[in-house]
Amino acid sequence: MVEELQHLSKRYILLKYTVIGTAIGYFIMHPLILFITTWMDYHVEEGYFHFHSLSESIPTLWGAFSNVMLPRGIAFIILGAGVGFYYGILMYRSEVYMKRIDGFDEYLKRERHLRGGVIRQRTTQLFQLKESNERFQNRIAKYKQKTNDLEKEIKKLKKRS
Repeated sequence: MVEELQHLSKRYILLKYTVIGTAIGYFIMHPLILFITTWMDYHVEEGYFHFHSLSESIPTLWGAFSNVMLPRGIAFIILGAGVGFYYGILMYRSEVYMKRIDGFDEYLKRERHLRGGVIRQRTTQLFQLKESNERFQNRIAKYKQKTNDLEKEIKKLKKRS
């Protein structure tokens, strides 16, 4: 029964982050990349870059959802789903490692009363695991912050248009 719950938990986490990644890929990254490509237009015949004004480029944000752009949108959906799925795997592993570390904490509390020298070694290993987990959590926090910053910038762009 416990294994079934863990399996459902894993499915939920993977599904959640895959859906979030799909939404970010289609609703944020797809229009943003289209906006940037329109803004920085490379004129092949003349051989130079030309930066269009923002008033010319911003309407392309809504054009990203037209029928013509559907294949490109599907590509961003697939890309976003892949990134979200991978992020879900990382989050699930993080959750599993945290449960293991909590289990190690309980185990070490019992062992401290029974053994002396072995405890130091295991405590060192536990702290190493916790440090690596903290580094992992810091990376996740940075990615979440970058995602929030991008969302804020997109909201600003939407307000301007």
